[in-house]
Amino acid sequence: MELDRGSNNPLCQAPDGSYSTTQRYGKAFPGTRHLEVLKGFGANSIVASICPRNATDQSRDDYGYRPAVDALVTRLGSAMQVRCLPRELAVTGSVENGDLNIACTFVEARPGLGSTCDCNSPGRRVIAVNVVAGTIDQLIEQGSCVEETDGPSCTDVCLCEIAPAGGDFNAAGYAECLNVDDSSQPGWCYVDPENGRGSYDLIPEACRASEPRMIKFSDPNDDLPADGSTVFIACGCGGLASNC
Repeated sequence: MELDRGSNNPLCQAPDGSYSTTQRYGKAFPGTRHLEVLKGFGANSIVASICPRNATDQSRDDYGYRPAVDALVTRLGSAMQVRCLPRELAVTGSVENGDLNIACTFVEARPGLGSTCDCNSPGRRVIAVNVVAGTIDQLIEQGSCVEETDGPSCTDVCLCEIAPAGGDFNAAGYAECLNVDDSSQPGWCYVDPENGRGSYDLIPEACRASEPRMIKFSDPNDDLPADGSTVFIACGCGGLASNC
């Protein structure tokens, strides 16, 4: 291919160091349309070239696709960090008295399942009708699905409620979730040791100083929440819930 670029174009540099108007190498970079799409995904995306900057020296950090892989690892590591709970949830009763209640619902949104959606698997149950519309609105707002045909359909998103560990706030499985790291019952629990709910040892070091509480998801099969899903929380009659 003949190029009418300057005599110092690296794509036209021969192995002996000389330049010509003959393209010897390829190049690739994201177009503006691709960048706009990735920008819409926010923290769920990275940008990298398909052409390695360094394809010869394996000892260097920029060899091959290492920069892209490193960016992915960094992004995944950030997403998987345990996040502190900034404020306390409204709780009534206690596990000891057998009347514990937390007026919050956790909704797991799994894309692309359509008619294969199953909310009867361990740790899940059918979502309440009054939470569905609010959840769909949130998914549309963040660009995860669309109501029209141009994009992933909201009708294909599987919405399930993540149940309290053990199926009930006063079940033995819920108490186990509050106090044991690898608890056996799938579901969620609200660990708040400063108010007598669970073990302080479960709270991550980064949370202990200012926000010593967390939502813990428990599942022996490591499938709760499912990979690729989005989890929403609705407490009381605000947020996702309607017609309370």
